[in-house]
Amino acid sequence: MVSNTIFHKILKPDIICLGIYVYILFMYAEGVSTIVTISIYMPAIIWLINSIKNKTVGVNLKEPIFLALIGLSLSGLVSSAVNYGFVDAIILFKKTYLKMLIIYLIVVYGCSTLSRLERVAFVMAASGVIYMLAAFYAVAKDLVTTGYIDYFDIRYYATVLLFYSPFIFLQVLNHKGRVKTAWVAAVIGVAVVLVMTGVRTSWVAFFVILGFWATLTKKTITLSMAVKTVSVIFLITIIIFISFPSQYKLVRGHLFQTTQLTLRFEAWRNFVDMATTKLYLGYGQDDEVMALRYSEYFSTVNGRLPSKTEPMEPTSPHNQFIKMFYQQGGIGMLLYAVVLLCLYVRLGIIMYHKRHASIYLIALCLVLSITGEYFIRIMFEDRSLIPYSLLIGMVGALTNINTVYDNTKYEHNISSS
Repeated sequence: MVSNTIFHKILKPDIICLGIYVYILFMYAEGVSTIVTISIYMPAIIWLINSIKNKTVGVNLKEPIFLALIGLSLSGLVSSAVNYGFVDAIILFKKTYLKMLIIYLIVVYGCSTLSRLERVAFVMAASGVIYMLAAFYAVAKDLVTTGYIDYFDIRYYATVLLFYSPFIFLQVLNHKGRVKTAWVAAVIGVAVVLVMTGVRTSWVAFFVILGFWATLTKKTITLSMAVKTVSVIFLITIIIFISFPSQYKLVRGHLFQTTQLTLRFEAWRNFVDMATTKLYLGYGQDDEVMALRYSEYFSTVNGRLPSKTEPMEPTSPHNQFIKMFYQQGGIGMLLYAVVLLCLYVRLGIIMYHKRHASIYLIALCLVLSITGEYFIRIMFEDRSLIPYSLLIGMVGALTNINTVYDNTKYEHNISSS
């Protein structure tokens, strides 16, 4: 009897959400791959048991977002099978697309209520603050010891903080008094770290999404608050630059540097040329093989291998669409664009109907996180698709939740937020 009760509690969606929380916290951390793997597969096992027990998967398998994701996954599997054989294709499929599909399913199933999705949004914000503090420590340590940051180490935080930052914005709206001030301080911290990294696309993406957030929530963010926040960011940045002139020179150098852009444009051209030889299915998903094949192609064109010293010449596309085109062909690139389009359409519909304040604001967070990381940043960087599946799953969950709220509830909730 007791064992049955415990087993029943373990099978609840709240336990699945616990796994999602752990994944959100550790997905960008180093040296914890076992924890990340457990946080994905344990909820998946619970979902599978529930599906068998209840004779229903609890997820809308006809959802266009999921169908597009299935199509993208199958495209990757076929591309790899054609180029490397079926066994290697399965191994590569497991590394990326299987995890993406699992994460989508457990997020949609686990976040079946608005309260659960709100908790996930809060964990996203809290995780962002933790990574921001880790970044601040790393930046401060480098500044004190050498006078400037280790660019290739610290720049990693540009991706992490951009991913989480819209959910930190959300907490500014959801709290008052000293707690609200603490979340504003977190936003300032994120902005300062991003400036210190010297990653230009992250600057553009962050201030674009911050601008959209301020515009679309202008009833709840005053002009005075916006001016004070930007002023503090500017003041802290100036103080750091004055105190550590070498860091100012590093950031200024990256800001006005054109060599890296030239090298990336060259890489884009080379990868597109290579991709056109396998136009429909591409060369398969293996990143290591891609780098080796590119080095061989580069050597054929330039008579030498890509430089591994400054200025370093890239051996990856540094553009997600071109990477898709190379690895999965025109079909894969088109399906990748379809997934992105489905997300924007779903979120646009949710925000247009404005059925609930919290739903609207979470939708806005997702739009901005996707836009910053998987629309703006991917134009100049290759991104891991696995964290992307978390956002995709949240959109799927929000789509389901949105159908149970009527328009009258929104007006009441938005006015009180």
